[in-house]
Amino acid sequence: MHLFFLCPFAKEVWNIMPLKSPVHLAEDTDFKLALVRFRQAVCLPPTGVRVPILPWVCWFL
Repeated sequence: MHLFFLCPFAKEVWNIMPLKSPVHLAEDTDFKLALVRFRQAVCLPPTGVRVPILPWVCWFL
């Protein structure tokens, strides 16, 4: 959980993602719930991203 969502670098990556609405995670959110929330996130249209961006961001982290 820390590596993908809570460390400062990961937080910055998630904050600059062009999402339609931000996804907020509490410190006690488990990994599965975090994945579900980000899987449902929609990228803004100007990006041209039509596939789920979650796997790409996790690979980058």
